[in-house]
Amino acid sequence: MSSLIEWLESRRLFSATVVQVVSVEQAAMALVKEASQARIDAAASAKTGAADDKALRADLKRLKSVKGNAALLKEFSTREQGAEGEFKKDVTALSNSITKQTKQDVSAGINFILYPTSVKASKTLAADLIAIQKLTSSGPVQKLGTDVNGDNVQLANDLTAISTTDASDAPTVADATTAKNDLASSSATLKADDAALQSDLSTLIADVQAVENS
Repeated sequence: MSSLIEWLESRRLFSATVVQVVSVEQAAMALVKEASQARIDAAASAKTGAADDKALRADLKRLKSVKGNAALLKEFSTREQGAEGEFKKDVTALSNSITKQTKQDVSAGINFILYPTSVKASKTLAADLIAIQKLTSSGPVQKLGTDVNGDNVQLANDLTAISTTDASDAPTVADATTAKNDLASSSATLKADDAALQSDLSTLIADVQAVENS
């Protein structure tokens, strides 16, 4: 049994009230857990991307006499490093924002139920609800999805250009294909993380609204 449930029961609150507050806590915990997973996945994506970048660097340097390879190498490496850095920055901001916000949500929910006639408690809960909604509509969760979609399309185009330019070199084509597959896999994973975060946020918003309407 969580410490929150024990504390609520010790206050002898109505069972319906306990359920509402605990639902907020559970939704908040699920959201924090998913944000942590997104952070792990972004780090894994960066590690894989760095390995692919290293392999292609070696290929294109070996084939530096081929027209266009110098530009392709610079463009892909710059974009790859920039994208992975951006993803890591996104999920760090996302994780920090969610951790801070969910703590506030649980606290605001408890205060609202303990002091239902308090204007301050009501305003705090309403403000927290708006803040949660912004995480989805214009905050770090939305930004992660946008960045993954935009950057990965450009990286895939770069890899296609490398394969086309060096079509006669089997090792380069193989490394470009591996990088493209890794890119698709990491993109799918980060998109799944983003979708899960959106779902968890929707659950938390509904639970906080239930407290507000109690």
